[in-house]
Amino acid sequence: MKQILVVDDDASIRELFHQYLSHAGYQVTAAKDGLDVMSKFVNNDFDAVIADYSMPGINGVELIRKLRTFKPEINAILLSASRLEPVAAEENVYFLHKPANMETLVDYLSIILSGTG
Repeated sequence: MKQILVVDDDASIRELFHQYLSHAGYQVTAAKDGLDVMSKFVNNDFDAVIADYSMPGINGVELIRKLRTFKPEINAILLSASRLEPVAAEENVYFLHKPANMETLVDYLSIILSGTG
């Protein structure tokens, strides 16, 4: 079962993603911020990270950069209400505009985790 790390400072978003992605067959771990992420990331072998761009302390792009210092090949999806496609492309991450369509999110995960993305 593929392991997904979901990072968002909004508890309701974390819970929604956890429920939906678990139902879609993924093992999901949720984190609320950069500090919470690091304690979970170093003890697990995640296949992908889904991160909100706008979070207190560290934004999603900075977080993904930091995680890639530990695991350079980690797949990533960045979520934002702002248009960040150029930033996402530069950082080699997928981008979804919030509010994210859950079916599209699962499609993205399927693509990147199959190695065809």
